[in-house]
Amino acid sequence: MENSSIFETKFGLITLIVSEAGLKRIVLKKLRVHIEKSEHEILKQARNEIKSYLKGEIFKFSIQLDLSEITDFQSEVYKQVRLVPYGTTVSYTELATRLGSPEKRRAVGMALARNPLPIVIPCHRIVRLDKSLGGFTGGLEWKRNLLKIERDAFCSNR
Repeated sequence: MENSSIFETKFGLITLIVSEAGLKRIVLKKLRVHIEKSEHEILKQARNEIKSYLKGEIFKFSIQLDLSEITDFQSEVYKQVRLVPYGTTVSYTELATRLGSPEKRRAVGMALARNPLPIVIPCHRIVRLDKSLGGFTGGLEWKRNLLKIERDAFCSNR
C-alpha cells in the first residue's frame, strides 16, 4: 500500500510517495496546488529530512528507501551517485568511468533522468563535462537551487 504527501518549499512543491518498504518516489513541481499532510511515519521522516536538507542543516539522509522498481544498472548508477560528496559535482563521463564504462555516459544520463528519488539520490550533483548543468528531473531551476544550497552550506561549514 502506498501513501503520499505534498508539501511546499521555497523552490516549489514536493510530492513524496512511500510504500511499506520505504520512500519510493519524490516528484518536484513548480505548480501550486492544495497541500495535504499525511501522518505515515516514513512520510513524516522523509518530509522532515528534506526540509532540513533544503535549509542546509543535514548533509545525508537516513530514510529507508524502496528501490524495488529499478533495474540493476540503475541501482549501480544510483550507488555511485550517492558516493559523490555533498557540495561537489562530477561529470556524466566521470560517473560512467567509475562504473567501469566511460562510453556509457548517455546510459548513465538516462538512468539519472529516471531517478525516482531526486534530492535523496543526488543526481543534481552530476553535470556535463564542460561543467554546464545538463538536465534534471525537476527542471534546471531546482538543480541550480540544490547545488547552491550545498555550496553555501559546504562553504559555511569549513
